[in-house]
Amino acid sequence: MKRIASPSCLFLLILLVIAWFPGCDQDRSECKTSQVRDGTTVCGLNDEGVFLQACEQGHWVDTQTCTGEDECTEDSTQVGQTPCNDTGFLFQECTSGTWADTSECSVASSLEMPLLAAGQHLGMITGFELLPSQTRTLSENGRAQAVARGMSIGRVHLDWKDLEPTRGVTYRNNLEAPLLALENEGLQSFVAIYVVDTEGEDLLPADLSGLPLDSPVVQERYQEMLDWAVPLIVEHGGFVLSVGNEPDPHLLEHPEDTAALAGFIAAARYHVHTLESQLAVTITLTLDSLTAAHGPVLIAESDVVTFNYYPITFSPTVLVTDTSMSAVQEMIDAMLAAAGEKQVLIQELGCPAGYDDVESLIGSSEAIQAGFLANVVEVMTQRPALRAAVWFQQVDWSADLVAYYTEIFEQEGLPPLWIDAFEEFLRTVGFLKYEDGAERTPGWEAFLSAQDLLYSSRNE
Repeated sequence: MKRIASPSCLFLLILLVIAWFPGCDQDRSECKTSQVRDGTTVCGLNDEGVFLQACEQGHWVDTQTCTGEDECTEDSTQVGQTPCNDTGFLFQECTSGTWADTSECSVASSLEMPLLAAGQHLGMITGFELLPSQTRTLSENGRAQAVARGMSIGRVHLDWKDLEPTRGVTYRNNLEAPLLALENEGLQSFVAIYVVDTEGEDLLPADLSGLPLDSPVVQERYQEMLDWAVPLIVEHGGFVLSVGNEPDPHLLEHPEDTAALAGFIAAARYHVHTLESQLAVTITLTLDSLTAAHGPVLIAESDVVTFNYYPITFSPTVLVTDTSMSAVQEMIDAMLAAAGEKQVLIQELGCPAGYDDVESLIGSSEAIQAGFLANVVEVMTQRPALRAAVWFQQVDWSADLVAYYTEIFEQEGLPPLWIDAFEEFLRTVGFLKYEDGAERTPGWEAFLSAQDLLYSSRNE
């Protein structure tokens, strides 16, 4: 007789069938077509939103639509559209995801350099090299004498890569030590942390080398360095920061690089002023900028206008030019005219004395060196917008250092006469001879007399 399955067995069989064919008795979809909801994947410029999810074939899938509505990344900056200083626009800063105008203009206005003591100032740099013992002693004695007569400023000059050779490596002491040395002498500091120098050299940290100055990565890294450098500069008596030296030769050949450098100056100036509003920011120009197209562009981005001034022509040979009072007046007035309402600094003021034991190839003498310095200071006292100058330099360049450069010039095929004249320029640029510290008395006396005059003027 055929056996009939019991009811319990039939029930188990039904459960097995359902397990194998789940769609037969229930819909396991997560959602229905056309449904949309907020997902869990974070998005937005400041991670303020999430991606929407849409229902596809019964399952939730992230879309490309973000609920975040911020229009900018927090703490970023840009040039806005609110006019300022005739030709500029206010910077904007991103706050809570929205662009807001700041009080800083993309074109610098006249800054009175409030961190610099009132009046006009003349300083000097000693040089770039370790000095022989006797020369070092005479140099130190001379500096003390100049301070006693009223010298009030000095200069600290570094390449950016001297402070940060690569990412994560910082040599803070390379800035702090010279600042402290000047402060201990009772001097304020003209500070330079260069990103460019005379021939367009790359002075960036190694991991940034080759990147353009308008690269956000380059600008952000320089600003990170400024975060610790600016407080240090101000703490120890700094009154101005120059971000570059003599970009003119490079820009005359590559004018297309002007905008990138101008943008770098503007970004650095904005950041410096968020840290210390009274610290002036500048770039140091040659006299070529007075007639070159890049001059007004870079001047517009500077708080104060800075030049290097030597009464020398370098073409077709190195030759001291007119150092008369009228020539000095004309040149300084040209600087002031280019600066407009802004104050002027001279980062490097210099004139070689020429050899005293053979005929000078550069047409100079100790009397010409002294006369040039005296004329500059006299004109300076009549033009208060020229706030300060730094003499380049107290001690001549050594024969070894000059030889390093003359060898390069020889490899470049420059005329021997030009090289010899350039060597004379560097070997006689100071008040003291490198080898033994022998003094060029006319120039040094002119420097001390200038201190007397400026000190008296500051204390009237």
